[in-house]
Amino acid sequence: MLEKYESFSTREKEEFRDICNELFDKTFLNEEVISNNGGFVINEKFNFVRRNFELFEEYFMLSGWILERKNNETIYIRNETGSNRVILKLLTTKMLIALRVMYDEKRKTSSNSNRVQFKLSELYNKMLHDFGLIDSMPSKTDRDSSIKIIEKYNIIVKAAVAEDEMDNVYVIMPSITVAVSDDRINMIYNQLKEEDLADEEINKNDVD
Repeated sequence: MLEKYESFSTREKEEFRDICNELFDKTFLNEEVISNNGGFVINEKFNFVRRNFELFEEYFMLSGWILERKNNETIYIRNETGSNRVILKLLTTKMLIALRVMYDEKRKTSSNSNRVQFKLSELYNKMLHDFGLIDSMPSKTDRDSSIKIIEKYNIIVKAAVAEDEMDNVYVIMPSITVAVSDDRINMIYNQLKEEDLADEEINKNDVD
């Protein structure tokens, strides 16, 4: 591993360091990133990791992390002991579930099967009316906080800003399939529904 690293140029060593820090901070790297003009281009950081995957793999392994890739679309790290997990607010978790379902639905008809677009109004509509994940519109503070967290981890990216924030356009990236895996989505969804039913039962008892 050291020999490979020592063969890097100064610029490549800096890139290696920057990418490691980004993976520690953001967890996910997608094959594509949004450019300044709003289009999607190949992510050079992703390509650098792909070319030097074994080196990155060994480095993260020394720190107790496992480097993985899914379908050559997403590279990510996970802690081999299951520690260092991010504790998300309930609203953020519900947003992730909605985004995963929307991703799967839209991908079937999308011209680009790796990523799909949505407006904020569509997301909240789905959560409120289609999926029954929320009973009322969350506060702007809570909404913005959850969106920023999901955006930070390269799961969604902002593609267009509108005068009305509900018309802001975001893109769901393929990293959503790792953040909310096939095995976990039904389990989490059912758990949330059970919690909602329990809350309803408590409310009924309060009335009685």
